[in-house]
Amino acid sequence: MTQRALKWTSEWVPTNIISAEAERYRSYATGLGVLYEGDCLEILPLIQNETVDTVFADPPFNLAKNYGANVTDELPEDKYVNWCKKWLSECTRILKPGGSFFVYNLPKWNLLRGT
Repeated sequence: MTQRALKWTSEWVPTNIISAEAERYRSYATGLGVLYEGDCLEILPLIQNETVDTVFADPPFNLAKNYGANVTDELPEDKYVNWCKKWLSECTRILKPGGSFFVYNLPKWNLLRGT
């Protein structure tokens, strides 16, 4: 079996769960869904409430790793935690009741106390 490479497209893929404003982001679409390239805090608010079956998140771990020009991976703890709370809240908002939410991160960030 041969797997073909995924290719980005600038073509708009119509969907009933995301605002037409998402057209400005590059996307890749199959019959299984659409993948958008962009800042999650810009794209997630464009998605309607309770419309996504599964969320899988693998955010930067705030370890000062170089991911390129558009990613800062060395924030003060409070800023990193607040950033995470924003995207986690958006992911929770868009998740359907009974949906699945998988977050890959370090225990240090996944098991915060008193926040």
